[in-house]
Amino acid sequence: MRTRSGSAPSGFSLIEVLTVLAIVALLTALAAPAISSIRDSMQLARAGTLVQDQLHLARQMAITRNEPVIVSLFETTDETGNAINMLTLSRIRKDGSRDLLTRASRLPLGCGVLMETAWSSVMNLPTETRSLPSGIEAECRDIRFNPSGSTALAASAKWFLTIHLRRNKEKPGANFITLAIDPVTGRIFFYQP
Repeated sequence: MRTRSGSAPSGFSLIEVLTVLAIVALLTALAAPAISSIRDSMQLARAGTLVQDQLHLARQMAITRNEPVIVSLFETTDETGNAINMLTLSRIRKDGSRDLLTRASRLPLGCGVLMETAWSSVMNLPTETRSLPSGIEAECRDIRFNPSGSTALAASAKWFLTIHLRRNKEKPGANFITLAIDPVTGRIFFYQP
């Protein structure tokens, strides 16, 4: 087929196609770390919001039900190892037994509460082995909210927990979330650098 000028129709040469493909590959390679960082930040934000919401819910339920509500922080194993990465809410009956109030909530994969007491003072709480709803036995620490909205935590201490990406096992790295718990009022404060 000939055009009006009598020459063959033009198209892309092999060199032009390869140049465009090389540019696209270079841009993809440069963008991959940024996309990974954004994904990690979103996972961490989801984990921090989940823990904060569960603590708020426990306080609210204790006040509205006029009975103690316990947030249990369970240390379980996932693909990235052991960490505090599951929470349950339960109420304490007058006879001392517990009833689950919500389903167990698992933090997003790769996120967990930092186990070092310098980063998470709740690690100073006594541990207890208890069954999860799935039947798995796991170590847990309890944060009790009273009907007044306060906690059963010692008022003379500072209580906080740090949520981080667990590939940084010893330190939280540059991206982490700390939730501070006021033991007297039961209010939760969210800090993220």
